[in-house]
Amino acid sequence: MNWFKLYDEMKKFHFYKFIEKMKEDGTLEQKLPEVFALIETPERLTYHEEGNTYSHTILVLKQVDYIVGSGPNRAELNFCALCHDLGKALTPKDILPKHIGHENRGVDVILSLCDRLDIPISFQDKAILTCRNHMAFLRCSEMRPSKLLRFVDQVTDGFKRSHNLNLLFDLCYGDSNGRICNEENKKLHDDNYGKCMSLCKATFNLFDSRDPKDFHDFVCHNPNSFSQSWNNFKIKKLSKRLKEMKRLEDQYNQLAPQPL
Repeated sequence: MNWFKLYDEMKKFHFYKFIEKMKEDGTLEQKLPEVFALIETPERLTYHEEGNTYSHTILVLKQVDYIVGSGPNRAELNFCALCHDLGKALTPKDILPKHIGHENRGVDVILSLCDRLDIPISFQDKAILTCRNHMAFLRCSEMRPSKLLRFVDQVTDGFKRSHNLNLLFDLCYGDSNGRICNEENKKLHDDNYGKCMSLCKATFNLFDSRDPKDFHDFVCHNPNSFSQSWNNFKIKKLSKRLKEMKRLEDQYNQLAPQPL
């Protein structure tokens, strides 16, 4: 396996079939041992009735065709989907089938894979970004404003790279839908994904550019260092926005028809 062959396949529809074919003909272990290791990696059946991480990864790769359509980012999203759970193969046996911390363990696996296949740094960075943050993203609905702000700031490299956030949205959408679970758990996943995406979008849209007048007024009344003033200003503004979103959500829930 080399990068050019992998990249050529990732640009095509149904990239998952390329992975499945290697599994069927017995070459997956030699060509992509990091992916092969997922076959014997168990998952919690409550959230993954497919049973193992390899099957889950294939289901996520199937989602990529639906997410990207004819868009230009197919190869990038396919690579992120392929790599997002590689750390689960290194989960200590005494905590299986839980995979606490797999998003951090996956970083070293991705670095090793990229080094072996001489994968471009741009693909490596995106795979690490989505691997490291895909679990934190699903906790955004529970974050305090200051933590949510730091999360979006870190993912978007100081609110400069909205593409990073959109890539994480796409990966997490595929991750949430690329699984077999009962309708109740699926609805919980879908609802939580929607809330987390809305919060991240609102946070980014608030701070992708500074409001000089508002910021100047805030600094005049808060004589701290510039960076501290800007951070406090962002948190205060975000807290106000989140309270407004919560108020609107409560109003909607009161007006929504109750189930029979």
